[in-house]
Amino acid sequence: MKFFPMGKTNALRGKISSFQQTGMESIAEAWERLQEYITACPHHGMNEWLVLQSFYSGLTTTSRAHIDVAAGGAFLDMTITKAKVLVEKMVSNQGWSEERLQLQTKGTHTVKETDMIVASWTSY
Repeated sequence: MKFFPMGKTNALRGKISSFQQTGMESIAEAWERLQEYITACPHHGMNEWLVLQSFYSGLTTTSRAHIDVAAGGAFLDMTITKAKVLVEKMVSNQGWSEERLQLQTKGTHTVKETDMIVASWTSY
């Protein structure tokens, strides 16, 4: 096994446990950034539920509301497996954030992200 300095482990564990969505970062971009931290430190030792809670807590108020709408209620009430599946589906459906940006730049009416999320989930 390759040596991994304790300081680096602690720094990455801190990034995971105190995760914060930044500026105009989408939910998908935030999730992918968190996954990069986890990949860089797979031995972080945190339970999955705690990682999911850190992710959710670090989202902006608006993003938490979008996740709750997509969850059909409270995201944190979901099982770990269902919560991960939900976020992964949102990430794989990146068109919802890109489409919103395209609509805004063309000057046409925008569709609220929550409406797009709900529409995408009602088709499943």
